[in-house]
Amino acid sequence: DAFASGGSAGYDHKKFAITARGAWECVRHHFAELGIDPDKSSYTAIGIGDMSGDVFGNGFLLMQRVKLLAAFDHRHVFLDPDPQQELAWAERARLFEKPGSTWADYDAAKISKGGGVYRRDASRIRLSAAARAMLGIERSLASGEEVIRAALRMRVDLLWNGGIGTYVKSAEESHADVRDRANDSVRVDGRELRARVVAEGGNLGFTQEARSEAAAAGVRLETDSIDNSAGVDLSDHEVNLKIALAPLVASGELAREQRDALLHTFAEESCERVLAHNRAQALVLSLDERRAKLDREGFAWAIEFLCRAEGMSPAQGRLPDAATLEARGGGLLRPELAWLLGLAKLQLQRGLLAASDWRLPDFAEALYRAYFPERLAQAHPKALEQHRLRREIGAMVVTNELIDSGGVALIPLLCRELEAETHVVANALLLAHEMLSGFDFRARSLASGAEREAVYDALLVQDRAQRGVARLLVRRGIASPALERVARWRGGLAELRALRADLPAQSGLARGDDLMTRFAARGFPEDLARDVASTAVADHGVSMLLVSEQTRAPLAATAIAYTALGERTGLNWAYDRIARAWPTDSWDRVELELLRGELLDLHAGLACDVLGSGPADALAAVNAHLAGRAALLARIEDLQKRALSSDRPSALAAVTKALTRLR
Repeated sequence: DAFASGGSAGYDHKKFAITARGAWECVRHHFAELGIDPDKSSYTAIGIGDMSGDVFGNGFLLMQRVKLLAAFDHRHVFLDPDPQQELAWAERARLFEKPGSTWADYDAAKISKGGGVYRRDASRIRLSAAARAMLGIERSLASGEEVIRAALRMRVDLLWNGGIGTYVKSAEESHADVRDRANDSVRVDGRELRARVVAEGGNLGFTQEARSEAAAAGVRLETDSIDNSAGVDLSDHEVNLKIALAPLVASGELAREQRDALLHTFAEESCERVLAHNRAQALVLSLDERRAKLDREGFAWAIEFLCRAEGMSPAQGRLPDAATLEARGGGLLRPELAWLLGLAKLQLQRGLLAASDWRLPDFAEALYRAYFPERLAQAHPKALEQHRLRREIGAMVVTNELIDSGGVALIPLLCRELEAETHVVANALLLAHEMLSGFDFRARSLASGAEREAVYDALLVQDRAQRGVARLLVRRGIASPALERVARWRGGLAELRALRADLPAQSGLARGDDLMTRFAARGFPEDLARDVASTAVADHGVSMLLVSEQTRAPLAATAIAYTALGERTGLNWAYDRIARAWPTDSWDRVELELLRGELLDLHAGLACDVLGSGPADALAAVNAHLAGRAALLARIEDLQKRALSSDRPSALAAVTKALTRLR
């Protein structure tokens, strides 16, 4: 019944241009990072394919500001050294609508001077001066194959692959390694490419080694599994909608014709969900490029973990091992991260479904419902509740949400650090996301209009905050709290944000003020900059909520006692030492996170001791609790002074010593 499998009713990919639209979202992301607005600025491109094809044809209809300089398929080579954008777009649209069109059908009068359409198998093509200059060919005569190789090496903004065949290998690979003999004569090496961005709308246009080689040379690209995922994604939506509606058809509540009509009313909404997924995957790859540079050893461990889960070595997965990363001295290449993205999602989804007692937590039900069109959820709620693949779709949406926001190393590193099962870590991350209003924060940051790097930094702050809260929740054994409790926590965090101005300076939740100033200076609206600052210390906020619950003390009193204890005992100093530390390897990073967790636990324990008797005056209770410990507090203060006076004091050693004395 599925359209993509030959069924008569469903989503025609070419009609909805979904694969091309998905690849275009990835291109737009690359262009934005290069400072190019494709809606306002002209840009140059070369293409693989022809206008009768789905991905190529739809793609070059989406690009109204493009200057398509060259294109080829298995029959022809198209050259247009100085295209007129509007005229060229109209002619491409005509060819797209003409059944079975080829480049030979292109109106020669609409090609700029010196261009033309030639047979790919031509042994001699006479090239104009304009064509030679564009291609970088000095001779006036060249074969069709020579022209294609030269076109692939052209300096352009975009190389759009919407065709069939493998046209780029690495220098270390032979043509025989590629196993595509039909294109041996036109194939080039990845290091020879001079396009700024590559979009792989077709399958297997590059070998994985070629992608890495091109990326190392400065080309922006990921993999075909990222760029052209939208078509498969839309088919998944179509089939899952049909499964949801099948019981209604079987019972006679919906006739088959009504079901088909209903499917098409959901089409554009389903397409938008697919495109949002493309945008999310492009974004997480950019964030992971930054994460990998900050934690090279952690990503090396994640590679080993993910490859082992698939029963292969990093080399078999075309991925660097720890020694290679160390020798490279930088992070991971974008195609490598794209490959890992698939492995990370496979591992997490399998881990969730392998846990027999796992189901989508009630507080995350909105994620499942958001997979489906809103009208379906409203009109037929039982269709979603009784979906035969409810658990599997739940695991899929959780996987996409967590990995697309937290990155490929998120689950492996937290599982190692917390010595916890995959589903336990995933539920804690989901709960952290819900408590911190992660969707809203992310959407507001992306729509803020602030400079792109500032937005990325804010999202990394959010990422670290969610990891910190998840760690705390796992340590406290909190897994799937009731909806009312989660709602109460969200309200409590909002109340704590409002209390920040009344708390002692540089303590507890007030410690993010420097962040607020920095983000405001980088173009963030004041309210959003304030939320970034609050997010940065979210684990303190959650710790206060749990103390308030345990002691039944009012949240305001809890905040006063908690922040005063942090200031008076040296806890805030210890938190600051950890925050400013630069771990030398992933083990240092894990140790620092564990230390922060122990400090939070100790901090909460102290607050519970102070508030356990239900004091009327929280600050007086803190004073009374510390009154008999003056000598110990003096030794902690002395430790702080000695650490500050040292040229390069060890954060690990100083904080560990302080923790021992605080205990």
